[in-house]
Amino acid sequence: MPEVRDKKGAIINKVPVPSKDDWIVDLKVSIANDGKTIKGGAGLALYYLQSINQEEIGNGVFGYTRNFKGLAVFMNSLFQSVDGDVSQNWLQLFANDGTKQTNPMKIKGEKNCKAIFRNLPGDDSFHLRLEYQKPTVSLYYFDKEKDGFKQCASVDFEMDFAGIFMITGASGLNNPDHIYIDNFAMYDPTERVAESHNQHFHDAHLKKSIHDMVIFDHEHHLKDLLHSSESFFNKELFGEDNLLNMIPD
Repeated sequence: MPEVRDKKGAIINKVPVPSKDDWIVDLKVSIANDGKTIKGGAGLALYYLQSINQEEIGNGVFGYTRNFKGLAVFMNSLFQSVDGDVSQNWLQLFANDGTKQTNPMKIKGEKNCKAIFRNLPGDDSFHLRLEYQKPTVSLYYFDKEKDGFKQCASVDFEMDFAGIFMITGASGLNNPDHIYIDNFAMYDPTERVAESHNQHFHDAHLKKSIHDMVIFDHEHHLKDLLHSSESFFNKELFGEDNLLNMIPD
C-alpha cells in the first residue's frame, strides 16, 4: 500500500493451511513513512477466518468488519507509548466466534503487548509469528536484539475449520504510512523453523521485494501487480480478483 492519505486494501491468501489443527504463519511487513513521524496510519490486520464477506472489505478501522469468525492480529498504530524519541505501538490478538464485535480501540483486559514496528532503522521489516496448536493460539514477534522470538499474547480458541488468511491495512489520514509486505509463509509445526527465519535472506531480499510488490509513482500511482510473474503477489498465486481488492480507489 503506497504512502497516500486514507487508503485501505486487502490481500486474500488462497493457499490452504497445512493442517487445520496445527500451523505456523510468519508475516514480515514494513510500516513507515518518509517523514518518520511519531504518529502514523491506522496499521495492519492479519485475519484467519472461516469465511470472508467481500462486501465488508474496506470497512472498519483496519479494512474489515469487526464481526468475524476466527482470529485477528492488529498492528495498531493508533495507540502509542512514547518515551523520548522511542515510540511503541500495540500488537493485539482477538479470537471471535462470530457472535460479537471486536474492539481494537480497547486495550485494558485484552490480549496485547507493546512493540516497535513503525519506521524501523534501514526501512527494515517487522516479523510476526502466529501459531496454532489446538486449542492454543500464540502470537510472537522477532526481537533482533535478543535474536529470538518474544511471546506477545496467547488465547485458547478451538477452531474446527481450515480457514482463509487475509491481510488488510489502512494508510491513515494525517501522517499516512506505506505498508509493504515482505514475506508471508505458512509452516507445518512438526517441521523445524529457524527462529531467525533466514534473516540473511530477508535482509538481502528486502529492497527487491519492496519494488516487486508496490511501486507508487506520481504518473501511474501504482504498479501493475496483476501481470508480474516475478512479484510475490502475482495473479497465479493469489488470483486476479483478490489482487484487485488491494488496489487503492
